[in-house]
Amino acid sequence: MKIVFVAILVLILVLFVCGMGLGIRGNSQPAGSAKDLQGSWLGGLRQSLVPAQNLKIQDVEKGAPSGCIQAGGFVVQRGQACQLTVQTSFWPVRKQLALRLSQGSIVDIRLTPKIKPDEDGMSIIQELTPLHPEITPDEQQKLEVYRDGGTLVISCVASQTAACRLDVK
Repeated sequence: MKIVFVAILVLILVLFVCGMGLGIRGNSQPAGSAKDLQGSWLGGLRQSLVPAQNLKIQDVEKGAPSGCIQAGGFVVQRGQACQLTVQTSFWPVRKQLALRLSQGSIVDIRLTPKIKPDEDGMSIIQELTPLHPEITPDEQQKLEVYRDGGTLVISCVASQTAACRLDVK
């Protein structure tokens, strides 16, 4: 039994050392070339261990002002902001925003994930316009929250209509 345990530990150590070697070698690319974490073996491991899920309306607690959440999306009055709380989850899932601007001209989205229950992470800001109406898959990877939740602020900066509407995909 001890031999099996030691063999498993040695295998884990070898995989770790090989992984570190590949990581160091992969980061020594010339300036100006970006190494895609999602495309690397580390990104694949991350996706298989902690799969991403789209943030749903049920994952967001009602915020201020009331009435921001309406029929599968968010509605924010012109010149206003809606502050919402992303609920914490029991499992360490990654939740990504998948939103589409269906009404309005400019919407700013600020997501501040929680690192710990009492500590905020770095805020990420995304702007949606009629020319760029939805958050792309690459942008979803930037706008992620983990199990400790976070704060979502949606601002309707400018609009020809009375309100901005974002549909949750």
